[in-house]
Amino acid sequence: MQTKSHLGTLGLLILFTAPAFAETPAPTEGPTAAALPTVTPRAYRRLTGRLVTRVVRQHRRSIGRCYNRSLKRDQRLSGRLDVLVTVKPDGHVKAVQLATKQFAGSPLATCIERSISAWRFPAFAGDAAQDVLLPFSLRPPKARAKIASR
Repeated sequence: MQTKSHLGTLGLLILFTAPAFAETPAPTEGPTAAALPTVTPRAYRRLTGRLVTRVVRQHRRSIGRCYNRSLKRDQRLSGRLDVLVTVKPDGHVKAVQLATKQFAGSPLATCIERSISAWRFPAFAGDAAQDVLLPFSLRPPKARAKIASR
């Protein structure tokens, strides 16, 4: 049985907390070169909106499943749901925090927080985590049908 997602439009606003990363070439010889630890190169200098969008699209269905479960309890459940995600430089999610009071403490919020905490973003350079604000627009199927018929 295939579940249809009732996930509405999805937008992204990126809030960066880390300073820009400036690359400094490492010494290739001399005593300093030997003392440098080996570091795995990161594919990206920073986490960009395009990279975040790609990850959200990959996991979009998990958000839809959470919303569909919640719609079974309340068919009028709708609104904007903002989630603040803190991503560590290795791409793992450090923290997920609901930024919309309307859904605070709800089964929907708990499900979405649990889902997003398992996501993996591309690794990026630097030592500081980056905050990403994910705004989700949630509309039940009937509300979306009314909007489409106008």
